[in-house]
Amino acid sequence: MSACIGSGYCCWKAPCVEAAAQGVEGGGPCPFLRWTGQRHACGLLLDAEPQEAQRLKRSLAVGAGCGSALNSWRRGPLKDRTVRFNADNGFSQSSGNPSAEPA
Repeated sequence: MSACIGSGYCCWKAPCVEAAAQGVEGGGPCPFLRWTGQRHACGLLLDAEPQEAQRLKRSLAVGAGCGSALNSWRRGPLKDRTVRFNADNGFSQSSGNPSAEPA
C-alpha cells in the first residue's frame, strides 16, 4: 500500500459510508471532496469538531494509505479535481462538463 498523497481519486470514484450517512447517494464524485490548495481532503473531516474528527479519521482510515492499483492520478502533479454542487442540476464540474471525469 502506498502513502496517500491526497489525489482525490477514491472520493471521486464513490462517496464513502460517512457521506452516505449524510444523505449522499449513488456513485462519485463525493460532494464533500475539497481542494486545500495543495491536496484533496474530506470536507466532513475538515469541518468536524475534534471528537468527531477523531471518529471520522478512524472510520475513513485516514493515514492508512492508497490501496488502489487503478489510481493513475498518483503519477502526475496534484491538481484540483473537486466538483461544484448546486441545487439545480446536481453538480457541474469546473470544466463545465458534468458527465466527464477530469483528466
